[in-house]
Amino acid sequence: MHAVQPEFVSQTSPKALRHSTRRSARKHQLQRTQQRTRSAALEMSIKLVANGLLSICAASALVQILPQQRLAHDRFNQIQTEVKLTQERVDQEKNHFNRYFDPQQSKSIMQEQSNQVDPAQRPIVWLGEEELTPEEAKPPRTQYMGQQ
Repeated sequence: MHAVQPEFVSQTSPKALRHSTRRSARKHQLQRTQQRTRSAALEMSIKLVANGLLSICAASALVQILPQQRLAHDRFNQIQTEVKLTQERVDQEKNHFNRYFDPQQSKSIMQEQSNQVDPAQRPIVWLGEEELTPEEAKPPRTQYMGQQ
């Protein structure tokens, strides 16, 4: 049992050892490259999924917002039309106000509303052409100052 056991001597040459270490180094390097590739692919896949989800959320939000935006735009146009009509009415009322409270036009406004004539005014009566005699119907000759 306690006898001396022969030493195990490997039959592999140093050249074979170098090849096996090279193979294991290449294998190890290949595994690292594959692992990096897998991790990069996994990272890209996660990014694509996240971006896809964000795109779907954005499209969904747009689909919900567009009808509301159209309604708001229509309401804005309607209000704008009402404002325009009201502004026209306000301008018209301002013109009436300025006319009625203008001291220079007060006489003419009183005459319009009461159908009375200012005593200093003389009525003008236009005669139709059938009421005129042929001599009166001729246009008068225009005379300038200093001419006869």
